[in-house]
Amino acid sequence: MLLHPTRSMQRVLPALSASFLVASPLRSFASAPDSVIDVQTDAQFESLLAEMKEKQQVGVLDFTAKWCGPCRTIAPHFSKLSIEHPNIKFMKLDIETPGLSKTVQGHGITAMPTFIIYKGATRVGQIVGANLDQLKKLVQIHSSS
Repeated sequence: MLLHPTRSMQRVLPALSASFLVASPLRSFASAPDSVIDVQTDAQFESLLAEMKEKQQVGVLDFTAKWCGPCRTIAPHFSKLSIEHPNIKFMKLDIETPGLSKTVQGHGITAMPTFIIYKGATRVGQIVGANLDQLKKLVQIHSSS
């Protein structure tokens, strides 16, 4: 059993690690641009909601917080869903953003993460907690409607 890498291994290992990252399928996921909108103000949210209403577009709101562990765990999956469903508006709203207090209160957010699904300007679904299977199911249902 080798506990300490030899000098030749120390020179080779960084190159191997770098080549793994270049060839890794994870790299494409990590570098793929998502289309999650980072909502910063109540006015921005109202504008996005009006746009969804006009186009009868589906939107998914992710009410989150920086300190929330489950929020951080599900965030990459939310990002991936935004890539897989480009016809849906995915929006992230940090509940501690001062400019979003009206939107957060208006949605009655008491736990994070909370996901709210809109079709146009109508709320059609809600998930409280980091339940990825439920989130995928709701997105799938409403992406085809």
